[in-house]
Amino acid sequence: SSVSKDVSAGISLHGDVLYTATTNGDVFALSAEDGSIMWSATVSTEVLAPPQSNGQEVLVSAIDGRLFALSAADGVQLWNYDHPQPLLTFRAQASPLLLGTQAFVAFDNGQLLSFGTKEGDLRWSVRVSQPQGITELERAVDLDVTPVSSGPFILSAGANGRIVAVSRGTGKISWAEDA
Repeated sequence: SSVSKDVSAGISLHGDVLYTATTNGDVFALSAEDGSIMWSATVSTEVLAPPQSNGQEVLVSAIDGRLFALSAADGVQLWNYDHPQPLLTFRAQASPLLLGTQAFVAFDNGQLLSFGTKEGDLRWSVRVSQPQGITELERAVDLDVTPVSSGPFILSAGANGRIVAVSRGTGKISWAEDA
């Protein structure tokens, strides 16, 4: 069978499995060989960013600020994390960055968090962007760019143009630059 729903997220690939999601929060694992559905699961709401996998877990960020970890084998929910959302956010999302059993997730409140992928243990949290200004639009600090790994650092950027390099192990900001 095939996915006959409104796909809202891009497609990611891990090994020979494709992952995508829909406006209803349906997450699909598809065979890269023939496109057949291997499994499907449902999260809380619409997903805009492609789900990401490390081969064991699949991490999915929903637009309501919730992060879900699904089993890569069968889509069973392993854990979830509910993160507070600001009143106003942009209609965009960053995909989680998975490096082995560590995940780096950017949220719309300007925070970058690191989780252990197996148990969902929060390893560290760092504020990339601080709200500034008077209006809600001026105060937007969304982190809608997928974090990037560069040596011992995770790079993250906010809607207000701030870019930071965070130590992958400790969560300490090494440097920050306003673009």
